[in-house]
Amino acid sequence: MPASFSNSARKAPCGLAEGAGWSVGEMLLFAVAVAITLVTRYNTGYVLVVAQPYRVELSLNLLAVLLVVLVFLAYFVVRLGIIALRLPTEVSEFRLRRRREKAREMLLDGLKAFLEGRYAKAEKASAAALELRERGLGPEHPMLASTLTNLASLYIAQGALDAAEPVARRAVAVSEKALGPEHPHVSVALNNLAQTLRLSKRYAESEPLYRRALTILEHAGARDTREYA
Repeated sequence: MPASFSNSARKAPCGLAEGAGWSVGEMLLFAVAVAITLVTRYNTGYVLVVAQPYRVELSLNLLAVLLVVLVFLAYFVVRLGIIALRLPTEVSEFRLRRRREKAREMLLDGLKAFLEGRYAKAEKASAAALELRERGLGPEHPMLASTLTNLASLYIAQGALDAAEPVARRAVAVSEKALGPEHPHVSVALNNLAQTLRLSKRYAESEPLYRRALTILEHAGARDTREYA
């Protein structure tokens, strides 16, 4: 019995401490409740509102509560208005992100199919990625140029030179406008176009394109050398 009494005596303070432990939020809420109770208990003032033929008498306590409620309602109305105004933009941005993600997935699928030699599937995936990027980014975005270059490469690999040439020319035009005529990415598009013309036995047209692509790469290499010198 003494041992049992001793154990319960030791446990009692612990249980008491656990029950008495309040969080900061509970203490603040209790303090606010006490303050409101004291203010409303000793505040006996009132406000008289006259609007012919009506006459309304309100206690200051009720008026304070009504004002607080009105402030909260006004806040929530403003917040809802801001959310409603921003909703179309957020939906548009979400759709744009989804298109970009889908286009990236299609490009990866196309690259995988290309490396596996499944050119028809690669062409289909690249064409779908091109459509998604064009709708999401516009017809002159730099990322569109890389997609065009990939699609032209697929056409070349399949020997579809008539289909490759307009895509390759558009890739050059978009790259030049978006990145500048001396950007290294332009040389890749130029090389694709030159290869298309060479395979079509239009050597006189392909040679200057090869030379220009090589010049761009040489200038880019010279700039890199100067930067790291």
